[in-house]
Amino acid sequence: MPTIASSATRRFELHGSVFTSYVSPTTSASTELCGWMLEVAPNTPGAEHAVSNEEMLLVLSGRLTVHIDGVSTTLGPGDVAQVPAGSNFRVHTEIDPARVWVATTVGLSAELPDGSTLTPPWAR
Repeated sequence: MPTIASSATRRFELHGSVFTSYVSPTTSASTELCGWMLEVAPNTPGAEHAVSNEEMLLVLSGRLTVHIDGVSTTLGPGDVAQVPAGSNFRVHTEIDPARVWVATTVGLSAELPDGSTLTPPWAR
């Protein structure tokens, strides 16, 4: 059974959040899936982006507000957001930090409002 030691993870910081990659072709033997821990500090507005692939976010601790195509929902521990491919998406926190497990498929990219494309290293 393939396992991933915490020492094999890769850590990235972007837009005031920390992304720790656990599962991807570059951190594990995965060829199809990517999974990472997202840590969002208090009072952090996330950057809006359109996602190329479906994403799933499971809130582990704290509270996280997700905005998907203009609809906002605040999630707590155990709550899940399913972000459809092609949707405009962003997250933010208020008083509490949030820890979130995120899963998607390999090759995720994000189009930013200025038209630029981000291919996050934790999803390849």
